[in-house]
Amino acid sequence: MPGQAPAYAVGEPDAFGRMTWFNIWYWTDLGSYHRYSLTAYFPVGLIDAHIITPLYGIAFPSEEFRLAARFKPYYIFMIGLVSCLAYFLALRLSLDTLPALVTALYLGLHKGWYWGFGAMSVVAVMPLLLIYGMMALFWWITYLRTRKKVGLAGFMISFLLLIGAWEQWINYLFFFVLFNMLLWFVPRARSALVDGSSRNEDIDRTGGRRRIFTWGVVFPVILFFFYMGFRSTTLGSQMLASTGEDAMVFSYPYSLGNSPGVWKLMLEDMYVNGTLHIASTIESLLFPWRMLSQAVISQYDVGVFNPAHATYSNVEHYLSLTDWYAGLLSGFFFCATIWLLWYLRTMRNGRDIFISSAGLLLTYTGFLVHLPIVYRAYFAASGFAGLLDYKHIFSVLGFSLLVGWLWEKIVAKIARGRDKFIVTIILAFWLIFTNFSKITKLA
Repeated sequence: MPGQAPAYAVGEPDAFGRMTWFNIWYWTDLGSYHRYSLTAYFPVGLIDAHIITPLYGIAFPSEEFRLAARFKPYYIFMIGLVSCLAYFLALRLSLDTLPALVTALYLGLHKGWYWGFGAMSVVAVMPLLLIYGMMALFWWITYLRTRKKVGLAGFMISFLLLIGAWEQWINYLFFFVLFNMLLWFVPRARSALVDGSSRNEDIDRTGGRRRIFTWGVVFPVILFFFYMGFRSTTLGSQMLASTGEDAMVFSYPYSLGNSPGVWKLMLEDMYVNGTLHIASTIESLLFPWRMLSQAVISQYDVGVFNPAHATYSNVEHYLSLTDWYAGLLSGFFFCATIWLLWYLRTMRNGRDIFISSAGLLLTYTGFLVHLPIVYRAYFAASGFAGLLDYKHIFSVLGFSLLVGWLWEKIVAKIARGRDKFIVTIILAFWLIFTNFSKITKLA
């Protein structure tokens, strides 16, 4: 498989062989940092270690086991499943068929999936994390529209599975609480919940606002506090003292002192991280090359081709072009957000507010957990290391919904009848081209 990332970054070679259901919540593969992946990483690891590898005759541990080529079909299948669920989620959110298809295509074709072919933790976790999150939203909307207990049960089970999958579920928590606060405060947004199954009854007169606040805000917040209680022993050291891969900006005052410059550095890191996450989320729609200097992509020795620049530095300008792309794209998206909010302010159609708000909130909250991570040049790195979109996978889902909704608006103005299928096919080929072009020259 491409890349050199190990399938299991565990501290001991026989760690999975000694794993039990009693220690699974407290198992660690990053020194003292607990993963807490009861419903994703660890079950897949257990099944692999005790069923799949013996079935294939693969020694454990071994190089063949580490590369995990046996998971390629599974990963491709899971990406397809995620795309199908995105399609049905878009329909549940009231998008039409073709726009829902565009949503599924943008998510399923996104170049960020490529990273998983070199890291088993991504293969085991990211598809399941997305599936649990989409199921939770699907069942939640179903419950609000039908008021049937099966919808509430499906939502609660899906949300619990999401919490057990990965720490990035907290990104989803921000989205879910804010989305339901929007539904609670904005009557036009709530009006989108009224359909045939609710017999056009006023949702406010049937206790809809109370259900939204109780189960959509209070319930997930309570679960969050329970979760943080489990994580409290490790999060403190991770936030304040760690200098490793996932060190946070809160560690700066402890290592550099409390001068005013340190706080500015913390804010600067968080701001740049935000621009990188947004840019990497939306770039596949806009251009077919990666957010890198061509010197980095082609691995040119710029000191030879630009000797005057080499007098100062032969790499920094070319690496910083990634941050330039990120600032440009995130600035563009921020301006588009302002325009969209102004557009929605004048709209009486609650359906548009409902769909676009879900997409915008997911896009902006889908990377918040990684926002305070100490700045890393992930996106400027050559090779597959630059494709760390799993860190903002919920943002990709949110932008996919936005693309589908905007495509519905655009197609309604530029095409009629069969022409809608033709222009949608053209868009599909464009997405295939842009995403494929971003991964073909990876080292």
